[in-house]
Amino acid sequence: MANKCVMKKTAKYTSEKRVSPAFEANNCCGEYRWGNDMFLYRSNADKNGVCKWQRVKQLKNASTSWIGLGANNILSYGYPYNYDRSSTRSYGGGGNLSPKHDYGTTIDINITPSFDLERLDGKDYKLRGDDDIKEMKKYVSSDDLYEWFTNKLDDLDYVVVDYGIRDTATGLVSASIFHLGDSYKDGIQMNFTVHSKLPLNKDEIRFAVEALTSFDDDGNYPIKFKGGKKYKSSSLVFTSVPSDYKVSTWIMTDKPVNNRYYKNLKAYQVGTKNNKKMPTFPILDAKQYYASGDEEARFMYPKNKAAHDKHKDSKQVKPTKPVKPTKPVKPTKPVKPSKPSSNKSSCTKRNPSPPCKKGFETKTNKKGNTCCYKSKSKPSKPNKPTKPSSKKSSCTKRNPSPPCKKGFETKTNKKGDTCCYKSKSKPNKSSSGISADRLAYINWIDKVLEGKKVVDDDGATLGYVPNNMNCFRQTAKKYVSPKRKSPPYKANLCCGEVKTGNDGNKWVSIMNKKGVCVWKPVNKRQ
Repeated sequence: MANKCVMKKTAKYTSEKRVSPAFEANNCCGEYRWGNDMFLYRSNADKNGVCKWQRVKQLKNASTSWIGLGANNILSYGYPYNYDRSSTRSYGGGGNLSPKHDYGTTIDINITPSFDLERLDGKDYKLRGDDDIKEMKKYVSSDDLYEWFTNKLDDLDYVVVDYGIRDTATGLVSASIFHLGDSYKDGIQMNFTVHSKLPLNKDEIRFAVEALTSFDDDGNYPIKFKGGKKYKSSSLVFTSVPSDYKVSTWIMTDKPVNNRYYKNLKAYQVGTKNNKKMPTFPILDAKQYYASGDEEARFMYPKNKAAHDKHKDSKQVKPTKPVKPTKPVKPTKPVKPSKPSSNKSSCTKRNPSPPCKKGFETKTNKKGNTCCYKSKSKPSKPNKPTKPSSKKSSCTKRNPSPPCKKGFETKTNKKGDTCCYKSKSKPNKSSSGISADRLAYINWIDKVLEGKKVVDDDGATLGYVPNNMNCFRQTAKKYVSPKRKSPPYKANLCCGEVKTGNDGNKWVSIMNKKGVCVWKPVNKRQ
C-alpha cells in the first residue's frame, strides 16, 4: 500500500509552482495522470531508474478529435489522446442490418501483440519481458506489426459478432486501429462499432470482443520476416486481450436531438482501468476544461480542483518568464555592495573569500577579513568518512550489495557486510516441490480429463472433449476455405478438444508455450 499511486493533498503537490500531477512520480512509474495544469503527463524512468513526470505533447490530429468536435460527440468516442496514424474500415453488418437496428455500441480496447520466435536449432526460446521485446524488434518493427493488424481489418467482415442467444441481429459497422508509438510496449488501440436491434448485455459484448480480437488463433496467417540462421522466417501472431475496456452506447433517432441524430449517449468502464495504457475519449474520472486558445485537451480531477484553479491560465504564464531577464536592468542596487569591496580586496586569488574549496579552511587575516587558506592539516583525515566504501568493496561484482536480483538472496560475508549470493533453493518451485509452470499444466490436464473420451476405430484414446458451449463450428470464409486443413473451429475456444479437420484427419487443440491454443494433427503430437 505504501507504493500505491494516490493523489497527494500537501502543499508540495498543490503549489502554484508545480504544474505536474499531484502524485508521487516514483509510485506511478509508467502511468498516465492529469497534471495540475490539466495537461496529460506520464511517469517515465530515467537512466538511474528514478521516475519523473513528463508532459505528453498531443498531436494536431488527435487534439482535433478531443477538442474540435465538441463535447458528447460520438465521432470522438474511443479516440486515444495521442497517435501518429490510424486506419478505418466500414462494413455492411454481415447483411443483417435494417432500419430497425437503432442501438449502437462502440468498444475501444488496447491489445498487446506478440509472436513466437522458433529457433532453427530446436532449442527452447527462453527470453522474457523486455529482453523478449528487444529480440522481437530485431526482426519485426513496431510499424511492421501495426501494418499486419491493419491488413487483417479486411477479414473482420466475415466475423460473427452475434452471440446467438437473443434475437439482437448484431452486425459490425466499422473498425479502427491506431498506432500509439511502440506497438510492443504501448499496445495497439482498436475501436469496434456494432449495431443491433436490442441493447447488448455484458455477455453479448464480451462475445463480440473475443470474436473481433481472434486475428490468427489457428496459425493460418503468420507474419513473415527474415529470421536469418537463428529463427524460422514465419511465426504465429497472437494478442493478449485484457479484461478491461470501455463501452459506449447510444440510440439512433429519425429526428435530430440537440442537432444530432442520436440520444442517450453513455460510456462506462468494464473491468479495472489500466492507467499504463493511453487514455481514450471520453475521460470518466476527470472533467474536461475548455479555454480559448488551447491547442491540446485538458482535464481536471474534481478532488484536486483547488490546485487546478491555480493553473487555469498556465499557457499564458509561460511567455511571461522571459520577461524576468528585464529585471537585471536594476544593477544599480548591486552597486551598494561595492562599498565593502575594500574589505573584499584583502582576500586575494590565492586566498579567496568563502565558500572555500576542499583542502582549504577559513582564517581571519591581519585586516580582520575572513578568507580561505590552505589547510595545514593532512587532507587524508577528512577522507576517513570514505572508509565505509571499504565495507562496500567487500561485495564483489559476482556478489553485489543489495537490492538483489531474482535468484539471489542476502547473506553476511566474513567481513560482516551483507551481499547478494546465488540462492541454492529453486525459486520457481512451489511449496509442494512442483514448478509454477508445471502446476499450471497439470491443472489444465485435469480440466481436459473431465471431458468425454474420444477413441479411434482400434480403441486408442485420441483425446477428451470438454463440455464447452463456446466451441462451435465457424462459417466464415477463412474457416471453410479448401486451403485450410485444420478443423473449422476456433482453436482458442476449443482447447483440449479433438475435431475432424477439413482434410478429413483428426486434429487436437493444444496449448503452446505462450498460452495460446493451436490445432495440431493427432499423429504429429509430441
